[in-house]
Amino acid sequence: MKKFSHGKVIAVFLVLVLVVSSFPAFASPIASIHDLDDNYVFVDGVKFSVQTHEDYTVVVKPVGVNSDAKLVVDMYGQGTVYGVYYHTANVHINDLTFDTVDIVVTCQVTSETLDTFGSISSVMGDSYDGQISIVIGIKITTGMLITALLKTATIIIVAGAKFHAISTVTDTLRSQQGWWFEAHVVKKRDVYVNPFPICIDAAAHRIRNGIDVYTFTKSKARKAVTHAGFRAEGPEWHTAAGVQLQHFHTHTRNGSHSLFGLPRPR
Repeated sequence: MKKFSHGKVIAVFLVLVLVVSSFPAFASPIASIHDLDDNYVFVDGVKFSVQTHEDYTVVVKPVGVNSDAKLVVDMYGQGTVYGVYYHTANVHINDLTFDTVDIVVTCQVTSETLDTFGSISSVMGDSYDGQISIVIGIKITTGMLITALLKTATIIIVAGAKFHAISTVTDTLRSQQGWWFEAHVVKKRDVYVNPFPICIDAAAHRIRNGIDVYTFTKSKARKAVTHAGFRAEGPEWHTAAGVQLQHFHTHTRNGSHSLFGLPRPR
């Protein structure tokens, strides 16, 4: 059996290391393949991932930079920021939509107000959308984390209630076909649904007040309108950014939509 010298063994080992490291499958990835879908954006040249967990918690964090900064928005729409301030901070979100922002950030230890955001410009400012290949020494701010969340259009928060883009909660909606859900139609954007069910009386109350509801079936969408005391007109197709969804109107056209079914590509 042929013997190899110590030097040759080292040389062969180094060659193997170089060969293996040249394959992407063995490299340490900056982001998983799922980060390359619609759940990542760039803010001021930094890539952020926005992930929705099974319990409807949404986590926003930078990818590929040396930072522990992270924004976690719980199932009820309230947030916590880590790694930005000296202490962990509470993020009190009253409104977070594409045209309204009302957010106060306070220290968990002292209750001191650390940041306030009262408008889209106060959050996004002059943020840069593009990618910078190398980001050195950049400080991640709460504003950047919130901007990343807004740019993915994953959720909106209205009067303290959190609504998810309908395409992200279809499994929940399909599994609870006997119920209704609070909804918001955002023009030129998407249909957003709160994934916690409501009863027919609550759905009818929203319809009477010109506010949107969602349910899975056509018959229940019609029932929400008639239970509110209106005649249902439709169904019609609502067209949002890239998707269409069927809905009924009240015969008075009071502004509400009783949406149903699953979105289809536009």
